[in-house]
Amino acid sequence: MCGTGKTTLVKMVLDDPRVRNKYEEPLWVCLYDLTSSDEMDIKIVKEMLAQLGDDPDLLTEQPDLLTEEPDQLTAEPKDDWLVDRLHEKLKGRTYLIVLDGVWHCNEWFNNLYDNNTVRFSQALPKDEGGAVIVTSRQKEVTTKLVNGEKLIHLEPWDDEKMKEFVKRCLEQQGKSSSEITQEKIDSIAYHCHGLPLVAEFLSGWIEKQIPDKSGSD
Repeated sequence: MCGTGKTTLVKMVLDDPRVRNKYEEPLWVCLYDLTSSDEMDIKIVKEMLAQLGDDPDLLTEQPDLLTEEPDQLTAEPKDDWLVDRLHEKLKGRTYLIVLDGVWHCNEWFNNLYDNNTVRFSQALPKDEGGAVIVTSRQKEVTTKLVNGEKLIHLEPWDDEKMKEFVKRCLEQQGKSSSEITQEKIDSIAYHCHGLPLVAEFLSGWIEKQIPDKSGSD
């Protein structure tokens, strides 16, 4: 569901000192703009390689342009050499990869924890301390990507929790205690339908955007 705070939660996790101390700089790939699973394969691999220092323009050229030892990479069908390249770049690193906003999943991306078939999972070195975080509105998509036992499903917040969050948002907007009335809190929470992202946005525009809950002017 949109607005439940998936991306915000991941950013909070990445900001935790325990995570920052354990992993290297995360590789963040935003996939909200992909409209089909056919676009995923090379886009994700190329984006990660670019974040790891490869020249994006050279990623469309022959493999020997990427290394001083071209025999280490072979131009295989379906750009499999890019997968090999990514594996070499991640090898020996405590990598942390975020695939944010995944809408689709094809066979090439199934079971990221498995390394027995030729697909994206082969680019991810196993048993070296690396980790992958996936966010998606589609439960069936994330189930295909990762172990189903590791899914965290974010439900819309209940009314009480939403009102507490709205109050904090108003305080962060610099509203005085006299301005943060219970009526205003109730009005914003009513229009957010349990979605914290909506509450965060509307709290800054309540005077202009939100009518009275009763519908009166």
